[in-house]
Amino acid sequence: MGEVKIKGLIERFADLPGKRVVGRTAHDLLDIVVTALCAVMSRAQGQGRSIKFCVIAGR
Repeated sequence: MGEVKIKGLIERFADLPGKRVVGRTAHDLLDIVVTALCAVMSRAQGQGRSIKFCVIAGR
């Protein structure tokens, strides 16, 4: 069920314009946005917990 919700987030933000410097980005904007939203929805508090969430989620 959680996988369906993640797919919905990805579809919702897939067309988000990314005005970023080419060659100076390590991650896709979509990955960052979806990961941040998942961390917030799981009540991660602070960058450390958000990073821990990403590691656990395999991102």
